[in-house]
Amino acid sequence: MAADPVVQRFIEKHADSVARLLESVDPDEMGDFLTTLSTEQAASIVRHLGRRSACHYLEALETEQAVEFIKALPIQYAAALVRDMPAPGKKALLASDGVPYRIKTILRFPKGSVGAEMDSNPVTLNEGLTVKQARAFLKKYREHISDTLFVTGIEQQFVGVVPLKDLLFADHTADVSQVCKPPIHRLSPREALVSVGSHPVWRQVSALPVVDRGGRLAGVLHRDMVQNTLNTAPASPALTGDVADGMFSLGELFWTTCADMLSGYSTSAQPERS
Repeated sequence: MAADPVVQRFIEKHADSVARLLESVDPDEMGDFLTTLSTEQAASIVRHLGRRSACHYLEALETEQAVEFIKALPIQYAAALVRDMPAPGKKALLASDGVPYRIKTILRFPKGSVGAEMDSNPVTLNEGLTVKQARAFLKKYREHISDTLFVTGIEQQFVGVVPLKDLLFADHTADVSQVCKPPIHRLSPREALVSVGSHPVWRQVSALPVVDRGGRLAGVLHRDMVQNTLNTAPASPALTGDVADGMFSLGELFWTTCADMLSGYSTSAQPERS
């Protein structure tokens, strides 16, 4: 049935509806259906299943199949799913060399900690880049940038942050390190998530750096992740408007402003008018 292009199209567009239907059938029947799909299609559906059903499906897979399956899931969700698997299945899965290192890194931290919920592979800027090079680099990741950009040095040592608007209007020949600032606040990966959930700093930023004991950037904790995990209300009803200056998305802001800059244009490089 899944080979039917109409069915495939429906799955791609309405994975949430398919997941709701599968929740009402026997777990083995659900597994039989999902095995007729590609790994990517099955993963898109499993993301909408309840945790128990998703864990049951993952546990029923052969270890090699399970490894390939979790690779098709978002890292944070995959780690949470593996964490909740029954012990025998989880042990067998984590013993595989194919499990992404990032998942194993997240699972080192206890459930409910900052490290368990952080983005362990954020988009970061190297301190040695020029502003122009940084803008070009970020072009590849326009959907993943936030209002605060994180800067690292050698061996991922955390250097500081650059507000997006500062990068937009900085001299394109300057080094990123010259526009870098200390963060408003930094987190430890072993802090309890509930203890940072109501921190007033969330009124000013949408993401915070998570720094390990060696001073390395272990990851980034996003406000949305905290709110979703703790089921808390937004810190301020005007927060979104504050972060994006009340106008449009960060991606749109970035590329509206940088369209000319990326081709070498810089207002600071133009001659003054008499």
